[in-house]
Amino acid sequence: MENYQQKMASRDDSLDSAMQIVPLARQLEFINTLKYADLKDGHVLVDYPSAGGYLSPHIDCHVTIQGVDTVENFLPLGRDGKFPTKRQTDNFATMPFAANSVDRFITIAGLHHIPNLEPFFGEVRRCLKQEGVFVIAEVKEGTAPAYFLNHYVDMYDSCGHDGLFLNESVCEVLEKCGFKNAQMFDELYPWKFDSVKQMINFARGVFSMDLASDEQILFAIDDALGYEETATGVNFNWQLSMFRAERA
Repeated sequence: MENYQQKMASRDDSLDSAMQIVPLARQLEFINTLKYADLKDGHVLVDYPSAGGYLSPHIDCHVTIQGVDTVENFLPLGRDGKFPTKRQTDNFATMPFAANSVDRFITIAGLHHIPNLEPFFGEVRRCLKQEGVFVIAEVKEGTAPAYFLNHYVDMYDSCGHDGLFLNESVCEVLEKCGFKNAQMFDELYPWKFDSVKQMINFARGVFSMDLASDEQILFAIDDALGYEETATGVNFNWQLSMFRAERA
């Protein structure tokens, strides 16, 4: 846990700066994730890890959003005081929420550095109400983003990157941990930019590729993921797998 926090603390400034400069770049990612949550007015939603508040602007109903993050440096980033953000302490199996208090729990690209997911899943189940929904959006093992992260980001991020990416077996683990109807769906979509230069700068910030030149980042994107220049801008190819399960 300490090593994870140290790595993420070193990345928070560059990641958040990139997200603030191009806040709509990942819009489709957030929209695609939210459609699996089936949010309704009055729901209590946990966004994890979330102190940047990036999911909140894409929610179109009246919910209570509770943020939680493992990295202390991220905690002051909650946008305009719109939702409180708590720090997750001790380990990934300890959440600062009461049992049976949450309707929806969403995590986007927040699990691929956790070696054992079962304690975390068990804690999410504890927090969720009966029939509550858990949505995981994560990089899938063997995909282009997995290669990009563990090859090029590992090469050009001074902290390295050694992701433990998910696969279909997560559905079995979820059901073992007290969930039902666990399913996986693959979502392919672009991140959108005004120019190639903006795409390169965003990638450098979001992925903390502090050791790479513009040319090296562009080569990495083109080789691992692909991008397309259109009449309206630039599309950066990306994909996540969505895991959806209900508390049994």
